[in-house]
Amino acid sequence: MTVDGLFLVEKGKVTSAARNFRFNQSVLEMLRNVELMSPAVRATGEEAFEMVVPAMKINGFQFTEVTKF
Repeated sequence: MTVDGLFLVEKGKVTSAARNFRFNQSVLEMLRNVELMSPAVRATGEEAFEMVVPAMKINGFQFTEVTKF
């Protein structure tokens, strides 16, 4: 499930933040399908610890549903 750092991109521009989508895809499968990756940046979420992560464009990644919280 996503928590923080997920954004809706339309026509190459970030248009809004998105939250709490559920996916059932293997993380290893996801990493095999990384198409583009940005330099890592420091990020912190509402309920998470601080981390250094890149943005990724993942080919064929599918969300299955939206959570209720």
